[in-house]
Amino acid sequence: MAAARGPVICLGAAVVDLVFQLDVIPREPNKILAKSRTRRNGGPAGTGAVACSRLGIRAAFWGNVGNDADGIQTREALARHGVDVSGLAMVEDAQTVLAVVMVDRLGERLIVAHGADLFERPAGKLPLDRLQGAGAVLADSAWIEGSLAILEAARGLGVPSVFDGEDSRGGDRLLQLSQLATYPILSEGAFAKLAGGAAPDRTSLEGLSTRIGRDLGVTLGEKGSVWWIGGEFLYVPAIQVTCRDTTGAGDVFHGAFAGGLTEGMPIERTIRFATAAAGLKCQAGNGWDGMPDRQAVEQAMRLIG
Repeated sequence: MAAARGPVICLGAAVVDLVFQLDVIPREPNKILAKSRTRRNGGPAGTGAVACSRLGIRAAFWGNVGNDADGIQTREALARHGVDVSGLAMVEDAQTVLAVVMVDRLGERLIVAHGADLFERPAGKLPLDRLQGAGAVLADSAWIEGSLAILEAARGLGVPSVFDGEDSRGGDRLLQLSQLATYPILSEGAFAKLAGGAAPDRTSLEGLSTRIGRDLGVTLGEKGSVWWIGGEFLYVPAIQVTCRDTTGAGDVFHGAFAGGLTEGMPIERTIRFATAAAGLKCQAGNGWDGMPDRQAVEQAMRLIG
């Protein structure tokens, strides 16, 4: 393993998840009984940081939680998984985000979250002076002001950065953040917002890459991911696993991708590294305690066509 230049700094959301296991996620108003209930942690940036740490890559979390029992538990959970939490702020007048996650027997999920006002805070207290020693930056779509600040600072310092672009945000913000990141990695919905509703194919990827002046990727769940890298189209399939729970798989992908950048991996190897990590996360489920280790990911990379 190549020596890391510095930690992956993951900025954005760390939350508490209440996970309900169901046979089928309801599609219309109904009353149903869950097969099980589990309390876990999640959030894109928090999960990305834990994924890096499990892979043997130093990671730090920067973001806000409430100064409440859930916030204390979230901070402790991150630290227990080896993540530097010195950039985590506990906000007095806010509640830690709580998400209800319904997972069906195929591992697909539906998420409802409360407390997103926590991410409407200004970014003035971010310790951006620490970026000089970072290996990479990962910013999610939750805390827009924080993501703008860290991506702009990383760009100025030449620190490679990843933007986890979700379709929960408006097109203008998605465009702005994508233009700042070294590698914007978009969901299909986020890509459609920026590409006039187009599906991600060779032509539409090239068009958006030209528009934002960046290489980029689009994650496709069980179908893998597509990329426009260095003027070329690239498709990387997902590994085939028995899926237990897809929750957090995309977050693991982004964390492992940022970790690969930190270690100076070639870009195609970085994508395959992230693909293998995400697939193994689907297979394991179990929140932050289900993260794959380095050996398992290296072995799973051989399964990618």
